[in-house]
Amino acid sequence: GDAPPDLGLSDEEARDLALIVELSQQRAFATFARGDGDAPTLSVRVAPSTAFEARLRDAWSQRGRNLAGPVVLFTARAAAPESFHPNFTFVQGHQAFHPDPSDPTQLGVIRGDLGDLAPEAIVLGYVVLPDQVELAKPLDIYWDDRQLTATLQP
Repeated sequence: GDAPPDLGLSDEEARDLALIVELSQQRAFATFARGDGDAPTLSVRVAPSTAFEARLRDAWSQRGRNLAGPVVLFTARAAAPESFHPNFTFVQGHQAFHPDPSDPTQLGVIRGDLGDLAPEAIVLGYVVLPDQVELAKPLDIYWDDRQLTATLQP
């Protein structure tokens, strides 16, 4: 497979992206929580970022590759020792898409490491959705055994 392109993101830019994902929950709530009610041990959030999408498309097109459809960011934030794997499935209409974590044109990790997370650890990554997916329409997102429906660009 391809190695992911170097996006040249500084730590500050990566923090800003994670913050964008956090803030976008006010407009388009797409948060999974694992653990107990008000104090989840792991929060997983999904949100679009047009600026990041443009950067990612640019980085891939410089290598002669076109990405399929819309790009969404995800963050996983641990409040206690947890484990995280981006086992996502996105469903819209009759199409289900399960990004391949080994294919950086489908899914990539920008910061952090998958697997066991220490408290306060954050994983930041992206998923490239199929081109038929429309973020302005409801999208069913599955993560592990959880499911939510979100309109990511309301």
